[in-house]
Amino acid sequence: MLLAETLRAMRAAQYHVAWFLWTSDQAARLYAQCGFEEARRFAVLAAELEVEG
Repeated sequence: MLLAETLRAMRAAQYHVAWFLWTSDQAARLYAQCGFEEARRFAVLAAELEVEG
């Protein structure tokens, strides 16, 4: 609830961006409900490496 209220207050103060380093699609829906929209999405790539020795 605190995050939602903070985002609403930011939107009311006409802040246009709020940066989150990592989020899920579920959290993104919360931000959208508070009036924010996605500006950028990054792909996270991972690979298992084999270590010899």
